[in-house]
Amino acid sequence: MGARSKGFKNVNLLNIIKIGCNMITYEFEAKNSEGQIVTGTLVAKDENTAKKILIQNDLETVGLTIQKGSLANVSFLSKVSVKDKAIFARQLATMLESGFPILQSLSVILLQTENKMLKSALAKIISDLEEGHSFSSALSKHPDVFNDVFISVVKAGEASGKLAGVLKQLATNTEREYSFFSKARGAIIYPIILIVTMLVIGILLMIKVIPQLESVFIESGAELPITTKIMMGISHFLLGYWWILVIILTIIIIGIIVYMRTDAGKLQFDYYKIKAPLVGKLMIMLYMARFTNTLSLLTKSGIPILDSLKITADSMANRIYYEAVMKVRKEVENGVALSVPMAKNPNFPPMVSQMVGVGEKTGNLDEVLSSLSKFYMSESDNMIKNLVSLLEPILIIIIGIAIGFLVFSILVPIYNLAQVY
Repeated sequence: MGARSKGFKNVNLLNIIKIGCNMITYEFEAKNSEGQIVTGTLVAKDENTAKKILIQNDLETVGLTIQKGSLANVSFLSKVSVKDKAIFARQLATMLESGFPILQSLSVILLQTENKMLKSALAKIISDLEEGHSFSSALSKHPDVFNDVFISVVKAGEASGKLAGVLKQLATNTEREYSFFSKARGAIIYPIILIVTMLVIGILLMIKVIPQLESVFIESGAELPITTKIMMGISHFLLGYWWILVIILTIIIIGIIVYMRTDAGKLQFDYYKIKAPLVGKLMIMLYMARFTNTLSLLTKSGIPILDSLKITADSMANRIYYEAVMKVRKEVENGVALSVPMAKNPNFPPMVSQMVGVGEKTGNLDEVLSSLSKFYMSESDNMIKNLVSLLEPILIIIIGIAIGFLVFSILVPIYNLAQVY
């Protein structure tokens, strides 16, 4: 028997790198055309399909066993981030523009993909393409990875013969949205960390430091300030009745989660998000940034306005704005210009309806929407920075008051003891 070697020799990439959720990973031994024994792994629907894959690659099956401990079925452990999808769209657009066939492009991307869930989806997409399915229909089988916007844009690109171009637009818009929301999250993280740190330090003081000082204060018999008594009372409660606090917080959290899963709860929460002081204005800007960015991408890709509005409504992640966009769509379906129902709806700022009207008159609606998207992203970014800048001195004042309270509650009794002794 020929020399034993690991892996394929002259094997089609499309067949050896499929890792799918509902597919089986096989370890194989096979003989190549030179009589050498090669070993490796492949993924197929069943044993017969695995053997066909080997035959297609000029390999004669010697042994075929199911791989133990395969990770092919645990893609649910990972998620596909917006960044991952943006990178995928950019890579695919670049390779298609360079003249690579779509199957070969996807195979190369699959080799470089580390995300298990995306890897699994791409393997199945490659399999569907080999069976004659269109790229958009293959993508539509993975709604947990590719949303309606992504699928619709790809479908429009296939219909127009400009798949590489629309993928590049999709990548640009996705990267822009990812960058924006990453900055927004980053700006909010600092005050959250500061608040959490304050709470942790306060709890540690109450359960570790105060009990030790309390015995000293009691033995001295000195009159304690009211602030010290308050701290001692809080300490007693945390040490003796912490379980009550845990039960109360658990009930509150579970109650909120259950209520938030109801239609009424979702609607009320979405309403508060856009009506809350300071934060409400910011949320409206964020929703307008997403609305204009998504609608711009879809219209630029050649998707009909009614379809674009439906897809955009689904992507808003807020019931108030979903219903607002669907009301606009209904009037547009009746022949009314897009800007008219938007001007009547209070959920759309006047500037949006006015600019959309200009875009309709000039025939540059997609460009106007893109400009609006950039504007709202910039304004939202500035507002987040201003809110954080406003929050920082407020947090500093709160920390200062807390420190003053602690100093007065702990150091004053200690000072009084020193005077006595």
